[in-house]
Amino acid sequence: YALTPAGGVKWIFRVANANALQPVSVGTDGTIYFASIASIYAINPDGTLKWTFTDPAFSTVFAGPTVGPDGNIYGATSDVGGLNGGLGAFVLSPVGTLLSSFPGFSTRFGYSNIEVAFGPSQWYFTNNATGGVSDAGSIWAFSLGSTNLIWNQGAIGQPRVQPSGNVVVGDGNPVHPGLKDFNPGGSLVWSALGEGTPNDSQTSVDVGSDGLVYVGTLAFG
Repeated sequence: YALTPAGGVKWIFRVANANALQPVSVGTDGTIYFASIASIYAINPDGTLKWTFTDPAFSTVFAGPTVGPDGNIYGATSDVGGLNGGLGAFVLSPVGTLLSSFPGFSTRFGYSNIEVAFGPSQWYFTNNATGGVSDAGSIWAFSLGSTNLIWNQGAIGQPRVQPSGNVVVGDGNPVHPGLKDFNPGGSLVWSALGEGTPNDSQTSVDVGSDGLVYVGTLAFG
C-alpha cells in the first residue's frame, strides 16, 4: 500500500494468493522493494511493476530485501542448505540482476522480518537455525557489494549498526535474552542484559545517531 501524507490510499500493488511479510525498502530513485514468499518485487513510484526476481528453488525470503548504500538490493532466503539452487544470501542489481549469492541458510518457526543492516564496508543479517557458531542462530557479515563472507558469530534478531561501525544484536539466549556488540572484525566488544542480570531484552534493538542503544526489557526477580 502507498499512502498519502494525509493517510489516504494512493495506490495498491497486489500479489495474487500471497502475503507481503518482509519490511519494505525504498531506493533513492523512489523504487519500492518488498518480498512475498520467494520473490522480490521492485515497484515504480506510481505503483506499477518494474521487475521481479524469484529464488530458483522457491526458497522463502527471511531477510531483506533492503537497499544498500551502493543502490544494490540485499537479502537472504531460507534455502535449506543450498538445495536445488537456492540462493541463501544474495545481492541484486537495481535492475534485478543477480550479482552474487552464498547458499546454506535455514530458519525455524517462521523466522522473518529481518532488515539487512549496513556498515561502512559490510552488510549484516541474522538467521535463527543451527549455524556456524550457535544453535540459537548467527549474525553474518559480508563485504558490501558481494556475498564474500567476512565473519559470523552467535546472535539472533534485528542487527543495528552504530556510528562507530560496531553492530549490536540479540545474543540468542532463549531463556534470558541479552545483547551483544561486535566490532567490524567480528570481535565481541561488550554484552549487556540477559543471563546473570535482572533484565531481559524483549524487543528489537535500535541505535541513535549518538551511538546510544535502545531496547525494551522485562524485569524479573
